[in-house]
Amino acid sequence: YLYKSEKIKPTSKSIKMHFGLDSPKFGVIRAELKNLFAEVRDYRDVKLKFDNWSGYLEIVYGEKQKEENLFFLHTYLSTLVKLLIHLKISLGESMKTDEILPILLGNRFAQFGIVNFSEEDFFTWPMNIAIRKRSSKIFSGLLLELERFDIDAIDEDVLKDLYQELVDPEVRKLLGEFYTPDWLAEKMVIETLDDDPLKSVLDPACGSGTFLFHVIKFKIRKLTKNGMKKPDILKHITQNVFGFDIHPLAAII
Repeated sequence: YLYKSEKIKPTSKSIKMHFGLDSPKFGVIRAELKNLFAEVRDYRDVKLKFDNWSGYLEIVYGEKQKEENLFFLHTYLSTLVKLLIHLKISLGESMKTDEILPILLGNRFAQFGIVNFSEEDFFTWPMNIAIRKRSSKIFSGLLLELERFDIDAIDEDVLKDLYQELVDPEVRKLLGEFYTPDWLAEKMVIETLDDDPLKSVLDPACGSGTFLFHVIKFKIRKLTKNGMKKPDILKHITQNVFGFDIHPLAAII
């Protein structure tokens, strides 16, 4: 009955409530990931992913990250993002358990022409052959939970609150990180692009992508109103809207 009832509107608050660090869903999956990691931590491919992840975060935080729980958290959130995007491009259609693999390894997105998004990154370690079947079952359950949401109703950076949970507020302050509210990002985008929506945009420290989200949303609305066709709008955006971040999870999000 619950899964057939009216779909939930995705907001940063509703996503955080259902999938955030304090949610029962995350607690269960983190425990399962911990058990799976214990089985494969000494496999060469898994060890390489963990060491590379730790090395990247050393650049971000000034020291190597040895905390496995943080690695599990990043794995969980990156997987959540991939499943969310899969639902969007698949028009909400379910995938079978044995089809989780192409989603996490990027094959599913390559079919739609989306490359360089999910090609075997640090967080695909649960797809190690020794634990792949059990991992797929875990993430199929997560996909089923996501299907309760109306993905087409997203009109804000729904991942922002989840991303903010990753870093302690005091650490964020020391690093100079500040997350711009949606209303302020939208106002800045309008003031910057209203006179010329064809301007190129770069966010050199994009985090979860709040500014990129509002830039793209604004350009689609404005350029559609100006009579530009959808394929031309897409081409313009992919050639003129850029963001990057040194944090490996931020890049995926």
